[in-house]
Amino acid sequence: MKIYLDQREDPRVEAILRSWVEVERRRLPLGDMATDHCIVERKSYSDYVASLVDGRLFDQAARMTESEKVCFIVIHNDFKEPPVQRQVTDAQIYGSMAALVVENAIPVVFIPNIYNALYCAYKILEKVEQGKYLKPRHLRKPSHSKAPWIVRKVAQLFDIPYKTAAQLLLKYGSIENIMKADDLTSVPGIGTLRAHRIKTILCKDYRKSSSSSSSSRR
Repeated sequence: MKIYLDQREDPRVEAILRSWVEVERRRLPLGDMATDHCIVERKSYSDYVASLVDGRLFDQAARMTESEKVCFIVIHNDFKEPPVQRQVTDAQIYGSMAALVVENAIPVVFIPNIYNALYCAYKILEKVEQGKYLKPRHLRKPSHSKAPWIVRKVAQLFDIPYKTAAQLLLKYGSIENIMKADDLTSVPGIGTLRAHRIKTILCKDYRKSSSSSSSSRR
């Protein structure tokens, strides 16, 4: 097996990985480590906090959700553990990790020691390539046949509960108004990650992403 490591990655990461597996440097469009079927986004704790504050985390999560590959996020402490200048609380940090797992279906692994974290990332990539990845079992949702047609469609489009879809429509009235809204997090059941995903579904110009992917294949 070979792991593709992003060209921008720290040389120390490559040195550690090479003790277990063959590594090839290349520019990755998503994630820091990848194989043919799996992507791992590696984040030091300070980088995770910074990406949460500046919004990069939500954009990365949205793109990982759209990827055809199995995606994971592995978090560890920094090499020298500098003090983290935080603008967020512990509740927001760990709440965002929970949101990644529940709302975006992206497994998050937090291992303080970087050596152990990288070994875990390597084993994740290896096991996925061996075909051992099992997709999470989707819980059967209760029937809501009595819900209005538009509520069912909004819930299906945004992959949110019927109750949350109804709250969105009660506040904004229509999908068009939802698209124009500046802040969806005022609606009960809509957190930051879920709001970002809804906006991505409604507002992203997929012609650009499809054209860029087509040009990259030429």
